[in-house]
Amino acid sequence: MAKSLRIFHIDDNRGDLQLMREALAPHKNVAHESVDEPVTAIGRMAQHAIAGTPPALIVLDLNLPGIDGQDMLQLLASNSELRKIPVVVLTSSDRENERDACLRLGAVAFITKPGTFEELCATASTLVGIAGGVRLQAKAAKA
Repeated sequence: MAKSLRIFHIDDNRGDLQLMREALAPHKNVAHESVDEPVTAIGRMAQHAIAGTPPALIVLDLNLPGIDGQDMLQLLASNSELRKIPVVVLTSSDRENERDACLRLGAVAFITKPGTFEELCATASTLVGIAGGVRLQAKAAKA
């Protein structure tokens, strides 16, 4: 089966990237592309935009070295092609002020990283739904 959805995941924690890859594995129509460095992510997203192959969804960690998640949201919003891609912030933070700021900056959802693999699998299913065009009832989703 061809991978019809691509999720572009930016997180500096390689362990979290690997766990998400495993959580997404049952979703045979999903390709998981991961980057652990924000500057590399910007370059790769620009390449996809130029090639006309943008991801269906960007999953963004908030606490990144150098360019943090809020800076990345601003950067994405400033690009006419990249701003069209929905962004979900997936972070260890549960601070309301950070959630509100991310939603104001254009994130479609702010999800606190789950504590168990079972919960991560449920979060992965939510992300696949968003990538496929399913809208969340509340912008501030907690998976």
